[in-house]
Amino acid sequence: MIYDKEEERIAKGEKIQSYDICCLRYELRVKNSHLNSMKRNDKGKGRPKELRSYFSYQLWKEYMVKHVQPIVHRGDYYKITEAEKIIENSHFTKKKKDDLRAFLVQISKGNIDTPKKHMSKPTYRKYLRDLESIGISPVLIPKNLSTQNHAAFPSFLKNPFIL
Repeated sequence: MIYDKEEERIAKGEKIQSYDICCLRYELRVKNSHLNSMKRNDKGKGRPKELRSYFSYQLWKEYMVKHVQPIVHRGDYYKITEAEKIIENSHFTKKKKDDLRAFLVQISKGNIDTPKKHMSKPTYRKYLRDLESIGISPVLIPKNLSTQNHAAFPSFLKNPFIL
């Protein structure tokens, strides 16, 4: 789960704590069946089914890379105008550049799965890899979005999920 902690507090009618402000929280919920499987020596990893067994940086990184990065994707976040500049300066052919831009527009008008309706799965995965290779997340910063205090969103945000 990935969510805005401040918004969650508001939705639940709870007091917003100072540490909840501007906090994006991500959680990986591990099911009991997974814990049992990991406990086994034959097919699992022989990891004891104890809370302390799951509190290591290495294990956290392993789970985040495997389960969170496929959701948030690699690459930094850009407004379409900035993404276009990077794509234009890339090594791709003119047609591929046009296709990547169209791919980003499809996602921004719908969601990350919208392009799947218009292309094959291998092409979809290839476009995601192409964007990753030039450091662009397929999720764009909305170009007309502004914050509550009416300051414009930046044209670029470093991806906080890249490990």
